[in-house]
Amino acid sequence: MENQQATAKKFVLNYGLLLGIVSVIFGVIMYVTNVYLDPSIIYTVIGFLILIAIITMAIKAFKTENGGFLSSERL
Repeated sequence: MENQQATAKKFVLNYGLLLGIVSVIFGVIMYVTNVYLDPSIIYTVIGFLILIAIITMAIKAFKTENGGFLSSERL
């Protein structure tokens, strides 16, 4: 019997929603603190770190659910 394989759609939707919510919260924080008009490089770096962290979390979750594989096809 074949094992059921994880589909990427579930992970894309969940972690995409998480990234959107975190990005909006980060933007609101920048707006409230009045740094949105003239942001320094640190805010850009923080934004990229958030992006990289959430993408890494999504890849790890997909790999864990897919039995250690990133592709959906197994030989």
